[in-house]
Order: sequence, then C-alpha cells, then structure tokens
Amino acid sequence: MKLVAKAAPGATGEGVYGVLKLEMYRETVGYLESWGAEDARDFATAEKVRKQREASMSKVESWQKAKL
Repeated sequence: MKLVAKAAPGATGEGVYGVLKLEMYRETVGYLESWGAEDARDFATAEKVRKQREASMSKVESWQKAKL
C-alpha cells in the first residue's frame, strides 16, 4: 500500500495529508492559535460588566439615602 511514500512531499514540496488536515481543521486551528486574544476580550467584557454593575449599585444606594 506504500502509505509512507504517499505521505512524502510531492512536487509542490508539501505533504498531501498535512495540507488536507490543515484545510479540514482550519477553523479549529484558528481558534486554538488565537486563544489569547479571545481570553483578553472575555476579560475586558467581564470588567466592563463589573464596572456597570458597581455604578448601578452606587446609584441605587444614593437614591435610597435620598429617599430616607
């Protein structure tokens, strides 16, 4: 079956199976390679939500004090 010979680089200098796998899993590989950017974006979003929540609570507390 000579599978090893089929996996060897062809005329283009690239292995066929490697190229096929890269094309099959392009989106997944992209996610794995850019996980740091995704993590930073998630952290920034969580920080923004936390600040908005604190500002809202501050407004509620000042309203309650003014009400009394």
